[in-house]
Amino acid sequence: VRLWPASFANFAAFRSDRLLLPILASTQDLGIYLVIGTLIDVAMGPTEAAANVLTPRWRTAWLGGHLRSRRVFAMAIAYLLVVGLVMVSVGQAVIEFAAGHAYRPSTGLVVLLTASGALFGFNRILVARVTVTGAASTVSAAETAGMIVAVVGYLTLIPSMGASGAALGSLLGYGTTTVLAAAAWANQAHQLGRSEQRDQKR
Repeated sequence: VRLWPASFANFAAFRSDRLLLPILASTQDLGIYLVIGTLIDVAMGPTEAAANVLTPRWRTAWLGGHLRSRRVFAMAIAYLLVVGLVMVSVGQAVIEFAAGHAYRPSTGLVVLLTASGALFGFNRILVARVTVTGAASTVSAAETAGMIVAVVGYLTLIPSMGASGAALGSLLGYGTTTVLAAAAWANQAHQLGRSEQRDQKR
């Protein structure tokens, strides 16, 4: 139940851009955005799937006092970097070939959506890592803050930048969630370190 705000905020931030684009910009912007966004979602999707699979395993490991996650983060970062570079390199050509010249996106839009997708994929792993420690309220706060930043970004940027504004709003929103979740993880590590030091002194 405590994770419901996080789930809603994540869904709202992920979908409201699609709703606002045709209202604040144009249906052509929406079409281009959906084509490239869907392709990137599919490419980055394995990290979200991995987070869903790892959450119960990490929770069990956390309760047992032997949670190790650095390898998973290293693999996720490597995957997202490789996929991101491929998307930036060939994304325009692939989309134009699959959907036609009318849907050919700008280089800037491809880069923004790729960065946004990679950040979303990474923060799914990060949020899962923080969640298993029982910090559901912290996760909900981070997701909600990200949603607010994203929606404000959409409303501010889409009228002047169109699809690129929506992509930038998503990037800002996911970035906010990532920074807050990372700060929560760092704080947990700090508290754990202090607790271990106290135990050693006894």
